[in-house]
Amino acid sequence: MVSRTPIRHLVQIAPLVLALVFSYRRSVWGVVAAVPLFAFWLLIMSGIWLFLLGIARVFPGTFSPIEITLTLVIGTASIAGLAAAYRQNVSTPVAARLVTVIVFAILQFGAMWLSVQPFVARR
Repeated sequence: MVSRTPIRHLVQIAPLVLALVFSYRRSVWGVVAAVPLFAFWLLIMSGIWLFLLGIARVFPGTFSPIEITLTLVIGTASIAGLAAAYRQNVSTPVAARLVTVIVFAILQFGAMWLSVQPFVARR
């Protein structure tokens, strides 16, 4: 809401919502699907922090104090989510887990790409 791009942000979190649906159904696939999403958002937040600290121009731009606070919240939640997923005993075949991770990573990258397209980003 702060950046006035709610449609863009809804598109970006669509894969997270899908993983939440799996989790609420107590499916082990929710844990597996969440891992690449947590990793993706941690990498995005890290890139923003590198820019803010003047280390690298990964995501240049201007960030309001609220947006900077959100990067800390999202980054911390991503770390906590990865740690919680690591502690889970998921008893599914490795190949199925790998496919799920790849599918959700592609979904998240696709959602991010779609969110920056002119027909979404300007709304």
